[in-house]
Amino acid sequence: MHHKSKLYLWTFALLLSATVLYVQAQFGATNTAVLGIFSPSSITASVAGAFGPEFEPGIFERDTLQEEGFHIRDVRYGKGKEAVSRADVAIHYKLETVSGTPVRDTRAAGDEPYTFVIGSGNTIKGMSIGVLGMREGGTRTLVIPPQYAYGEEVVPGIPQGEALVFTVSLVSVK
Repeated sequence: MHHKSKLYLWTFALLLSATVLYVQAQFGATNTAVLGIFSPSSITASVAGAFGPEFEPGIFERDTLQEEGFHIRDVRYGKGKEAVSRADVAIHYKLETVSGTPVRDTRAAGDEPYTFVIGSGNTIKGMSIGVLGMREGGTRTLVIPPQYAYGEEVVPGIPQGEALVFTVSLVSVK
């Protein structure tokens, strides 16, 4: 291979890498969700069917979620198993309200990881949506609006109708 050809190849690889990093930074894309950026602007394929009949897959389109105040940002990508619909997952999390009031930190409290089945209804909707596509060892920040959290329900330590900020670390996927 000629010197010029190698230079072009390295330039192309660098530009491709920079583009992927830019997309991930702008959209909080994960390995699964990055496909949704290049197809219709949604994560419906990842979510469809995950939540049973009471959920409407269309409401989970990326643009709609962002308009409603739901944001997903990967802090660290994991390398283990991927969290998919109906997977049994274990997480550690730090929770605070959007106004900055600390609520819970499972690691600091010495708790066992919190476990739930994605889409089964045994956790808030926003947690199931936010963990989808993560890989074991990954960390993600989720801003979950009230309609995907506790809504107007009274929960100790959380003001009624408050958006929540979770920093989630995915421990395991079964």
